[in-house]
Amino acid sequence: MVFWPSAVLMLLTECPLVPEWTDQPIGRSIPVDLSPELSGVNNAQLLLLDAEGERLASCALPGASFDLGALMPEVWALEKAAWLQVFAEAEPVGAPLVAMPLLSRQVPIMEAASTPEGRAYARVVGWRDELDVPVEPPVFPDRPAADAEPAVQRAWGELVERMQAEYERQLEEAAAIREMLPLRTGLRLIPDQLVVIRTDYGEITVQMRWDAAPHTAEHFLKLSQNGYYRDVIFHRIVPYTGSGDPFVIQAGDPSGTGNGGPGTWLPMERSTLPHDFGVISMARDNDPDSAGSQFFLCLSREGTARLDGSYTSFGETLSGAGAIRSIASVELADPETGSPVRPPRILGMRLVPAPPRMVRQAPETVDPVASPADRFPR
Repeated sequence: MVFWPSAVLMLLTECPLVPEWTDQPIGRSIPVDLSPELSGVNNAQLLLLDAEGERLASCALPGASFDLGALMPEVWALEKAAWLQVFAEAEPVGAPLVAMPLLSRQVPIMEAASTPEGRAYARVVGWRDELDVPVEPPVFPDRPAADAEPAVQRAWGELVERMQAEYERQLEEAAAIREMLPLRTGLRLIPDQLVVIRTDYGEITVQMRWDAAPHTAEHFLKLSQNGYYRDVIFHRIVPYTGSGDPFVIQAGDPSGTGNGGPGTWLPMERSTLPHDFGVISMARDNDPDSAGSQFFLCLSREGTARLDGSYTSFGETLSGAGAIRSIASVELADPETGSPVRPPRILGMRLVPAPPRMVRQAPETVDPVASPADRFPR
């Protein structure tokens, strides 16, 4: 039996789980290797945790290589991202592996609206699965007059019958689709990483919320890793709303104009992460699926609560509250547009392994965990 001192295990920062493939088609094997540092540990466990640290599943690790799907079949039933965390000697070891189900997506239901100033915009009023297409009832033609020819009466009746039959067929088809939603096609496994935003006012470290907006988080990580945000300015700074509440700082456009992007648009995701201080969210125009690379950091819950459900929030600030507030305090050339006199600059971004995920303890044995907003008092 091999015993590893806790101090040695805690030195492991990289994810100790190494999947052979990133994307796993549903029902296939999921080959995963353990990092060499853990291959000799006999008491290692694997836990599947949600965003709050609740245990969804657990098992003993059988050896240096295993089939994750067979070892922990609960991963195939996930409806949102969760974290696979290795434990040894009752301590979490290394960064977790994000298990992201590949599902048919939720699409926003929009309606036209306008601001008090009369500016038109599209408002999110609900969500539906992309495969759950609404079935509209038929609009029957007017009944012919009572003195119409019998042939006309018959033709009208036959048309109504066909329209009604088609409507009922569509209803049955929609009901069958709803029974299998969301449609699962596979599982994506990604080592969890933090994004360190290096600015000329200090560093801001952001943790991805894979459970809230997995595809947006992955998109942002790729842009960050590929150097897209290097030497990009904060082009829009809105320190306060009209009611005096701190609002947002916005960056991510290499042109610095607020009109630029990577050339691709990102579909909006149904994020449940509240827009609180330090939360990072995607900027967009009136089209809900028009996010590209621009993002904003929230300055207060009071100022940005109205953005919940209408913008895709995908991460939380772990450190760097001082840098955020310093950027929000710069002198503005035009308070209307939020254009700063000397725009704060992103020097670059780097990815680092995320900290290990902890298991949430029973409420009676642990103090309440502070929210990100509590960690950064206003």
